[in-house]
Amino acid sequence: MSTDKAMPLSDEELAAFETTRDIHAELQQTLDDLAADRSSVVYSPLIAARKVAGVTQQEFADFIGVSAETLEDWEQRRQQPSKSALMMLAIAMSKPEVVQSGIPCLDRKIIQVDYEIMGGSPVFTGTRVPLSCLFSYLGSGASIDTFLDEYPSVPRESAALVIAMAGQIICGYAQLISSTDNNRQDVI
Repeated sequence: MSTDKAMPLSDEELAAFETTRDIHAELQQTLDDLAADRSSVVYSPLIAARKVAGVTQQEFADFIGVSAETLEDWEQRRQQPSKSALMMLAIAMSKPEVVQSGIPCLDRKIIQVDYEIMGGSPVFTGTRVPLSCLFSYLGSGASIDTFLDEYPSVPRESAALVIAMAGQIICGYAQLISSTDNNRQDVI
């Protein structure tokens, strides 16, 4: 039976596969590969992106705006990143130089992602105010002043930096789309 079959196997398929295995030969092949330095380490895409960027786990977590523990959970596939974190990860994977240079908002720790607060939605640090609320206000035509009047716990500088960060992410996303398909001329 081929090992190319999609996993998981049914109980019957697994039993059939196990009867055809030569464990001794597989172990010997593994030892031969190790001795000949033909082995490789397979990383999750998150670990690979972090290694390509050449940053530590803490630096990568800071870039994304999460704790190192949360990033580790994602790398070990114990939890799944939120959609907003996936956007940051897509930028990090396609443009590692962005991770190395950093984004000013994240240096100031104005964004917090904690599964104990608002179910892991990104919020302004020290508040329960989701970032999406700011964009809902702005998208409906309200001014930043109106938003800040409704949510006085959010500092003006934090709101301005989040808007600037969103602009950087949108530009990065547009570059990512255009770099993957030169014939696309989409409007996003």
